[in-house]
Amino acid sequence: MGGSHFDDVPLSHGDYEYVETLYTSGLTAGCGTRKFCPADKITRAQFIVFLMKDKSYALQNPVTSYFKDVPSTSPYYKFIETAYANGIIAGYPDGTFKPDQGVTFAESDAVLSNFGVSEFTGF
Repeated sequence: MGGSHFDDVPLSHGDYEYVETLYTSGLTAGCGTRKFCPADKITRAQFIVFLMKDKSYALQNPVTSYFKDVPSTSPYYKFIETAYANGIIAGYPDGTFKPDQGVTFAESDAVLSNFGVSEFTGF
């Protein structure tokens, strides 16, 4: 594979191959110039972007956002709206999605189940 695309995930890092696969597949560009930030927690919005890019859904761009805290100007807008339109997410009863909140294991499990993943053993 050559050298690492991220300075904080060198060849010796335990997740090097996984991170490089995410990068070369176009699923992530990292969290900054030559950084992946492997110790950072992932937000709900970032998690949805990974999933939507993986399945190559045609991105939805509705005129009005379903979620009151995800404006159409958000870089995550189309991904979140696409996940909603495909029944992958539902958000919270108050009409929010809370895109910047960290995703919990229970939430990721529910989303992966809706996404069609019946057994997740990546952790």
